[in-house]
Amino acid sequence: MRVEELDYELPRAAIAQHPAPVRGSSRLMILDRAAGSWSHSDFRRLPDWLRPDDLLVRNDTRVIPARLRGEREAGGRVEVLLLRQEGANSDGEIWTCLARPGRRLRPGERARFAAGVVGEWLDDSDNDGIRRIRLRGSRPILRMLEEIGEVPLPPYIEHRPSAMRTLTRPCTRPRRAPSRHRPRGSIFPTRRCERSSGAASRREP
Repeated sequence: MRVEELDYELPRAAIAQHPAPVRGSSRLMILDRAAGSWSHSDFRRLPDWLRPDDLLVRNDTRVIPARLRGEREAGGRVEVLLLRQEGANSDGEIWTCLARPGRRLRPGERARFAAGVVGEWLDDSDNDGIRRIRLRGSRPILRMLEEIGEVPLPPYIEHRPSAMRTLTRPCTRPRRAPSRHRPRGSIFPTRRCERSSGAASRREP
């Protein structure tokens, strides 16, 4: 298979800019492997498509407001996307991140963000553009993100989120579908329990 075989045209009007008013009314694609066909339904009808002893994996991972915008002490703006907290000590918290403008940021350089948060770059970026930053604030950074951070969204989502600021939680244990659900095809695509890339993540204790 060639990568270009996966390319397709997605009309701009077909990209949802806001969640469905009623969560259960979001669209659901059904793939019937036996018949080689597919159809459309809505998520509230999910139990209708489960077969006895199907394994249903719930992904309750949530995105946190991991994007910070600030000013470099050397002058100019800086944008940081926090990925993962690596540790903490009396000097602050160490996070891996993506930064812009990445090539201009040197180890030891500092930046100031909202609410008095100060960041200091600890190293140059690796081949993937990931680097480490030390953040210092008046409270744990993860809590301060709820006030000063922005939820990272793909470029085709134009609205600014307001109610998506919740912590990433570990996935719940998979459960077997109740036997009362009658067999009808299969669900596509299958959702796996995994952490999202490009957004900060941390498991709650």
